[in-house]
Amino acid sequence: AESVGIDRIAALAEEAGLPRVPLQPSAALGASAATPLQLTEAYTPFATLGTQVKPRFVLRIESADGDELWSADEQRPRDVLDPAVAYVVTDLLRDAVRRGTGAPAAAVGLPVPAAGKTGTTNERQDVWFVGYTPDVVGTVWMGFDQPRTIVPGASGGTLAAPVWGRIVRNLYTHRRRPGGWSMPSGVVRRMVDAGTGAVLAEGCAPPSGRTYPEVFLAASEPPTTCPSGSEGWWARLQGWFGQQPMPQAEATPTPYYVEPPPANPDLEALPESPPDGTLPPPTEQPPSGTPPTLEPAPASPTEPQAPALPPRTPPPIEPAPQPPEPQPHASAAPPATEPIEPPVAAEATATPPPPRLHGRPS
Repeated sequence: AESVGIDRIAALAEEAGLPRVPLQPSAALGASAATPLQLTEAYTPFATLGTQVKPRFVLRIESADGDELWSADEQRPRDVLDPAVAYVVTDLLRDAVRRGTGAPAAAVGLPVPAAGKTGTTNERQDVWFVGYTPDVVGTVWMGFDQPRTIVPGASGGTLAAPVWGRIVRNLYTHRRRPGGWSMPSGVVRRMVDAGTGAVLAEGCAPPSGRTYPEVFLAASEPPTTCPSGSEGWWARLQGWFGQQPMPQAEATPTPYYVEPPPANPDLEALPESPPDGTLPPPTEQPPSGTPPTLEPAPASPTEPQAPALPPRTPPPIEPAPQPPEPQPHASAAPPATEPIEPPVAAEATATPPPPRLHGRPS
């Protein structure tokens, strides 16, 4: 804010519809008082891409028969903001509704594109959400007449944003739904690496593998990078000054001669490459069904020839010894074998028989 100038920030805020802004560094953070209606008027240049709209409570008065009795004067549009700047700010505030503090406004199911900003004052005494679509701007504020904490943990995103979302959702049930904002001249769209935040040049792959689109003012576009080695910031810089990028020369491979390895009968011979680097003419293919014949490449006259190895003679294979034929026996009795003694069992204790009584029966 200090580099731009506090006085310029205050002048733009007042021109957009806010009351006098104090010339203090905290003014860039919104340290000034404004009513919800003034805040709504200040956001109209973002919704219209640069044109301020004055709020009106009554547009016309009709009789019971539908005859128009009175109508408000036609407003003259007044441009207060560069359309390119308004579009970039709108793109930022759309992210706030999609995945920022204003996401509860879209969570109710908005049928149109929307952008907005949440707000919370000290000690959580005031919370609000000011949002807009391409044709509607509105603000929801919550607080007490005598300032005090609303509830512990109160914020514009948790309290005001859901209410704004439900109001706008119901509004478009009986209103024509507008399209999105058209990108004006002076804005460029570039791909950004999601991992590093670097702006990628055209056709460059991100190191993280993930990208997302971002918009910039063409007059202050950040330099691009190209980790993959394609066209980078130099070509982009030439485009800024109306120059065509210099054509890049194609890399031509330099031919070089590789000496063939020594001849080896155990290896398949490969055709030699001539010193000029050109490929040899294609050889005629044998007709189908004929097995191809491989001819060894001629050995280089300057290379020493490896001595020819004598053919290896495999050792003779001796037949396995045959088992002896069985001799006939005189008897069919089986051959004698050593007797197998049965295991010694523990002697059982004999139970004495019951005593017998001798005598005559009486």
